[in-house]
Amino acid sequence: MSDTPRTDAEAYPGEWEAEAVDAEVSRKLERENNELLELVKLLTIEEISDSGRTFCPTQIASCRCIDLEKSHTILLL
Repeated sequence: MSDTPRTDAEAYPGEWEAEAVDAEVSRKLERENNELLELVKLLTIEEISDSGRTFCPTQIASCRCIDLEKSHTILLL
């Protein structure tokens, strides 16, 4: 047995590991949320053509009209 005191991480390894995992999960979730926000910003850009028509230059294509309607509704929220 050693005379040196144990650190908290050595005495309670599960607790410290959980905090490290939680921090990593939080960082990953924040990064993914930021990426999703950037995607939504890109998809919601609207421009006006020379003829005065408003259009979205970046689009998601689908052959199902109802899916396009759903995605448009989601992006406008």
